[in-house]
Parts: sequence; structure tokens; C-alpha cells
Amino acid sequence: MERDRLKWNTKYSVLQEPGKPASIVLDYYQQAPPGPALDLACGLGRHSLFLANQGIEVDAVDISDRALKHLEHPRVQTFCQDLDSWTALPDRYTLVVDLYFLDRRLFPQIISCLQSGGLLIMETALLASNHIGNPKYKLKPGELLAVFGHWEILYHSEAGDIGSLVARKP
Repeated sequence: MERDRLKWNTKYSVLQEPGKPASIVLDYYQQAPPGPALDLACGLGRHSLFLANQGIEVDAVDISDRALKHLEHPRVQTFCQDLDSWTALPDRYTLVVDLYFLDRRLFPQIISCLQSGGLLIMETALLASNHIGNPKYKLKPGELLAVFGHWEILYHSEAGDIGSLVARKP
């Protein structure tokens, strides 16, 4: 855990601006019912800050305390946690954002923490991606549909080296 924290803290000692939210978040966040959101592996908080500026209460979780220090907003509560050992509260969120962080162990937690009717926005590298070296952190073709396919699929794409899913929990 500490090794991961050091790795990400080193990254965020160089990167200090959160950047713009991903288009998938901009395009779909309004389809979530009113209520709190969860931003997994939030980094500098580009999605957390965007959602908070739209009036949404956000729980932002990341292993990097350095990244979280940049994330100050009255509607954002930060949690410096290793997602390998973090546990979400059941039925807490109406929106879960998980972009470019893949930990399959979290799939059951995402399912559990999202309220019925809640929205999942997920996007990450596919096996074909050269941006991430370790295949453990890459989606297999059809993997998101295999896990979340029984939900209402609002958007799904496996284009190029990116897998994307927007789905509503039944």
C-alpha cells in the first residue's frame, strides 16, 4: 500500500492541475438521480470538482494524499484510502464515476454501493491499449457487459483502446 501511495504521490508532485472532465461524464452525469456521487481513484479531482460545481455532493477516494490536498470544495469529501482495502457503504450513491482505474475486486462494491436507479459511468483501457503495460489493469473485450449487462445500458463502446460504459442499476 505505501509503495502505491509513494508512486502516485510522485506523479502528483508534478501534475497539480485537475484538467477537464471526460466527455463521458459531461454527457451522462445528468442522467443520474439526485443524490450523492462517488468518484473512485479521483486523483486531482477533475470529475469530483465538476460534479460538485453542479451542486452534487461527492465522496472522492484516492490513495494519494498529495492529490487530495488539491481537491478542496465544500461539496467534496475526500478519503485517502487504498482501494484494495476500502469498502463502500451499501446503497449510498446515485452516481459512481470510475475512470481509468480498473480493480475487478471493486465490481461487487460498485453494485452494492449504487442505489437502485443509480448510474455508473466507467471508462478505462482495453487489452489493446499501449498506454498501460500490465494486462491486469486492462479490460477484456465484452468484460463490462458481462458484469453490468443486466443493467439498463445507456452507452457502451469498445473503440480503439478504450472501453466505456454508462449503465443504470435496476
